[in-house]
Amino acid sequence: MSTFYVHPCQNPYFCPIPKVEYRPIQLTKNRVIHRQPIFINCVSLPKGCIKINTNDSFMPNSRLVGFGGVARDNKGRSLGGFYGRIGLRATLSLTAEIWAIHRGLIFAKN
Repeated sequence: MSTFYVHPCQNPYFCPIPKVEYRPIQLTKNRVIHRQPIFINCVSLPKGCIKINTNDSFMPNSRLVGFGGVARDNKGRSLGGFYGRIGLRATLSLTAEIWAIHRGLIFAKN
């Protein structure tokens, strides 16, 4: 079962509200098990670090792949972003994720 994180503020580095970890509802044959949120504190990045958030899009029917991302400094300020479309037909959504990370690393290097 996967875990995903949701933050209530646009800039999590200066937000007084803690980040919340949610786990999806687990369906079983006889009942539904609800998971309770777990509160987690935000941790600022060390000075000089860059955080890169990536996202990908994969359409299984057409197998088209797109990606994008944004880079932020240790204070949560946006340094820029990137996006693109992969010109090949992928067979897995993992392909899109890997391309997004690859382009993010190139963006950070430059």
